[in-house]
Amino acid sequence: METNLQGVFAAGDIVRGASLVVWAIKDGRDAAMSISKYLKINDEKKKKVA
Repeated sequence: METNLQGVFAAGDIVRGASLVVWAIKDGRDAAMSISKYLKINDEKKKKVA
Protein backbone atom coordinates (compact mmCIF):
# COMPACT_ATOMS: atom_id res chain seq x y z
CA MET A 1 0.00 0.00 0.00
CA GLU A 2 3.08 2.24 0.03
CA THR A 3 3.17 4.73 -2.83
CA ASN A 4 6.24 5.55 -4.88
CA LEU A 5 7.11 8.04 -2.11
CA GLN A 6 8.83 6.31 0.79
CA GLY A 7 6.66 6.38 3.93
CA VAL A 8 3.53 7.56 2.10
CA PHE A 9 0.65 5.10 1.96
CA ALA A 10 -2.66 5.21 0.07
CA ALA A 11 -5.88 3.20 0.23
CA GLY A 12 -9.58 3.27 -0.55
CA ASP A 13 -11.09 5.67 -3.05
CA ILE A 14 -7.78 7.43 -3.69
CA VAL A 15 -6.43 4.15 -5.09
CA ARG A 16 -9.51 2.51 -6.62
CA GLY A 17 -11.69 5.50 -7.41
CA ALA A 18 -15.30 5.49 -6.23
CA SER A 19 -16.05 1.93 -5.18
CA LEU A 20 -17.91 -0.11 -2.59
CA VAL A 21 -17.39 0.77 1.06
CA VAL A 22 -16.35 -2.82 1.79
CA TRP A 23 -13.36 -2.38 -0.52
CA ALA A 24 -12.44 0.85 1.26
CA ILE A 25 -12.57 -0.96 4.61
CA LYS A 26 -10.42 -3.81 3.29
CA ASP A 27 -7.93 -1.38 1.78
CA GLY A 28 -7.78 0.55 5.06
CA ARG A 29 -6.99 -2.63 6.97
CA ASP A 30 -4.38 -3.64 4.40
CA ALA A 31 -2.81 -0.18 4.58
CA ALA A 32 -2.71 -0.36 8.37
CA MET A 33 -0.86 -3.68 8.17
CA SER A 34 1.58 -2.23 5.61
CA ILE A 35 2.20 0.83 7.78
CA SER A 36 2.79 -1.36 10.82
CA LYS A 37 5.34 -3.48 8.95
CA TYR A 38 7.03 -0.34 7.60
CA LEU A 39 7.34 1.16 11.09
CA LYS A 40 8.67 -2.08 12.59
CA ILE A 41 11.30 -2.43 9.87
CA ASN A 42 12.42 1.18 10.30
CA ASP A 43 12.52 0.76 14.08
CA GLU A 44 14.77 -2.30 13.69
CA LYS A 45 17.07 -0.37 11.33
CA LYS A 46 17.40 2.44 13.92
CA LYS A 47 18.24 -0.07 16.66
CA LYS A 48 21.01 -1.58 14.53
CA VAL A 49 22.53 1.84 13.83
CA ALA A 50 22.43 3.04 17.43
